[in-house]
Amino acid sequence: MLIRQLRNLRNNLGVSVLPFILILSMVLFIGQQFVMLDQHNTYKNLLSSQNVEAQKTLLSYLEELVSSELALRNSRFNTNVNFYKCLMALPTPCDETLTYDMILYSPNPPVLYSGGTWPSPPTGISVIAGGLSTNKVVYTRSAGICGTVNTEPNMACPLQAIIRFKPLCGGTPVAPVLQTTPGVCPGRATGFDIMIGVGVFKNGQFTYKENSTIYGDTKVFTIKSSSLLN
Repeated sequence: MLIRQLRNLRNNLGVSVLPFILILSMVLFIGQQFVMLDQHNTYKNLLSSQNVEAQKTLLSYLEELVSSELALRNSRFNTNVNFYKCLMALPTPCDETLTYDMILYSPNPPVLYSGGTWPSPPTGISVIAGGLSTNKVVYTRSAGICGTVNTEPNMACPLQAIIRFKPLCGGTPVAPVLQTTPGVCPGRATGFDIMIGVGVFKNGQFTYKENSTIYGDTKVFTIKSSSLLN
């Protein structure tokens, strides 16, 4: 009788302990999930902060290149078909209401331009920025250029350096403005609004807002055509 009672007590203890073990296991599992989620969010926030800082640094570098005009003058190559077309009105003039992609080359080595058609870019010259949808140029977070032109932004290379322009066809080649009624230019562009920007690949998608405010991802410079014709 006593043995039977002890067996029943042991069975009852086993039955009562089992739910406790299950609950403890669930608590530990949920806790691990929260820890992993917290680590994942921390990592995402770190990457986001690194991307923002890298974006600012790269945009500042591009801003310096464009504002000095040296890189623009050193980008007069036959790969910039629309840039040449707008500047020369050949074979036809451009439209002020359109935005055109272009390619920005390194100012070194400098290439002398003596008029006429633009030459091919010399072998080895670096491409610094490309269009939004053509000739894409992407960078790592540490500002290293990734691969060849037309590499898509990704986690390893999240920054895309973008240069685009709109022709200005009013005013003069030393003081360009928009025409009173923007549209197709009557001839050569008198200048350009050059837009330089940096988009970022984050959370699985590419983001570029074309925001030219003080804290935006884009800077705009007005360049007169007289600076590009000599």
